[in-house]
Amino acid sequence: FSGKPLGTIKQGLADHLVQLNRVSPELAPVAAHLLLARAAPELLVQNIPNDVSYGSTAWVAFKAAVARIETYSPGATAGMTFSQVLAQDAKDPITDFGHAIQDGTSRLALIGWGKLHGTLPPREDDDYPQAQIDQTKQAFKDKIATLETSLEHLTAKVPTQRELAVEALKKKFGVELPYELKCFRDNGPPRGGRINHVNPTPPRYSMVDFYLSNPKLNGFSNWVSEDRRFSTRMLTQLSDRPDPIAEHKSRFAAYKDNIIGAHATVIKNQISRLPLEDRKNLEFGEIRVFVEGQVSKTKSVTPAGT
Repeated sequence: FSGKPLGTIKQGLADHLVQLNRVSPELAPVAAHLLLARAAPELLVQNIPNDVSYGSTAWVAFKAAVARIETYSPGATAGMTFSQVLAQDAKDPITDFGHAIQDGTSRLALIGWGKLHGTLPPREDDDYPQAQIDQTKQAFKDKIATLETSLEHLTAKVPTQRELAVEALKKKFGVELPYELKCFRDNGPPRGGRINHVNPTPPRYSMVDFYLSNPKLNGFSNWVSEDRRFSTRMLTQLSDRPDPIAEHKSRFAAYKDNIIGAHATVIKNQISRLPLEDRKNLEFGEIRVFVEGQVSKTKSVTPAGT
């Protein structure tokens, strides 16, 4: 049942019992219920989301939560919904006995995960050395951390040159200033002494514009600021900032690597959650290529005797 949604396993077990001729089709649901009530009561909880599959990290937490409730009230979770189980388990224990129950049920759920994922060898009594339990716990934590990091990478914004420029300017001059404000203009005479009658108004630049494009100065330049919060002396202080273009290339390369790695991690995790038969099909199945196309048929009629 590894990789299957928890909500489908009960019916799968009932069908399996019928195939083995252990019970009649009428009694199969009852037999499956009785077997699961003892061996895996988490499979009897109602309204379990389909993305909670057997052997997943979500299953470990859910299995431990059900076991804790069952310790206090055997059979209670069979009449509860998934959300009710989570709400009940959200209450922290307040006694030493409660903490002991929490630790014990978490350990058993972790052992189940370790067996499925190969970090623990099969063992009937589940009496594993603490060293093996610690290794499995670390492997479980590493898997969760990897998935969380991948999610962060997939939801991260694409770095842009302007955003990085603003970030660098804030580090240099503070976070309060509007660095996108176009307040600098060249008040010097036109280059070559000729006036541009088509566009006599000189263009204006922001601190971000200067940092990214670094407009070339000439002997006639006389840069002035139209906003007292920005002085022209600030423009000369940009030379000690990192090269914004090189910084963007570095950040974007890291972003690209993170995205590729995150997609690989998510795909591997999704494959690992598939049922065993599906994983075998992916690994050993034969690839067949089908081409979709259209066929047209033309019917022609010729005169008799020709």
